[in-house]
Amino acid sequence: MLTKRNATYLVSASALLVAAVLFLVLAWAPGWQWSAALSTYMGVAHALAFPVALGCGLVLLGGAYVWLGVVALRPSFTQVSQPVGSTALAAGVVSVLAGALFLVPVPLSSSGNLAAAQLSVSHPATAVPVTVLSWNTQGRDAAAELAELVAAHRPEVIALPETEVFPGGRSGGGTDIARLVATDLAEDYTAFQSTNGRSTPTSVLVHKSLGRYREVAGPVTAIGSVTLAPVEDATRPTIVALHPVPPLPKLMAEWRADVSRVVRWGEAHSGPVVMAGDFNATRHHGAMTQLASLQDARAVALATTGPGLRGFPIGTWPQNLPALFGTPIDHVLVKAGSGPVVVERFDVVEQPQSDHRAVVAQVVFH
Repeated sequence: MLTKRNATYLVSASALLVAAVLFLVLAWAPGWQWSAALSTYMGVAHALAFPVALGCGLVLLGGAYVWLGVVALRPSFTQVSQPVGSTALAAGVVSVLAGALFLVPVPLSSSGNLAAAQLSVSHPATAVPVTVLSWNTQGRDAAAELAELVAAHRPEVIALPETEVFPGGRSGGGTDIARLVATDLAEDYTAFQSTNGRSTPTSVLVHKSLGRYREVAGPVTAIGSVTLAPVEDATRPTIVALHPVPPLPKLMAEWRADVSRVVRWGEAHSGPVVMAGDFNATRHHGAMTQLASLQDARAVALATTGPGLRGFPIGTWPQNLPALFGTPIDHVLVKAGSGPVVVERFDVVEQPQSDHRAVVAQVVFH
């Protein structure tokens, strides 16, 4: 008969074993149908949002249970029964393995008609280089910071969730950015702003060197999205700036639908695509685990970085957490057209004026 202490240890070790097996499957096979579905439910989705913190927690907790199991299985130790020790040891080992998988800097996806920069020595004359900047400004007065980002990276596409670029909008915020867009950036960029969201809009600026663009129907997200198609040259990518609803307790079903709708649209669209913005989802969540022709620029760039901190999924939110322990929810997804698209660089840029870090991807469409 189990003592009260042994019963407590057994229940806790069994609970850890079940949770560790669950997270081991989610880490090892995130694109599996059942993993993708489970990753979008309350609790699991929020744990997966912070992969490095989750990995560290599983490793530390697992290590404690490994120690408990090893001690309990010693013949001279009688305070904890051997069945409890065996369960604790198994739970600890599986927990450490699961945690280690979340900490290993391996890209979740880098397949398809996509190549890392080191695989391409030169680009043909017909290639279309596109630098994409995405930054959720949180509707703040951040014109000076945006101007600095533009000057430093010279992006052809600027995706700005929670940002008004036209004056007199619903939120009443971002007026200094609106002035910046109407003055300093007006000569080089054409501005567009979402009208289909229910809060601060999503905006996008397109450099005039890419040619003329017009707004077309695309994936609709709860907070706002803009889809732009090239007017004259079909070799130019279709551009989508987007912002799905966050996974809050009362919004989980809507969040799942938003993320799934975005990915399905990108996979089904014919021709080159750039999708950028605050996805409110990581590559461990739902449809984001099952990218095929649509690919993650960060994951492809990671294939060329090798070991080191750059290999970890650097968090883009919240800004006040160390980058390694944040959640990487701001993305640039790309899809090739008739030729490959090469990812030359992907960076996460500190921007303390907002609660989000900015991301910058340099890609070349062949």
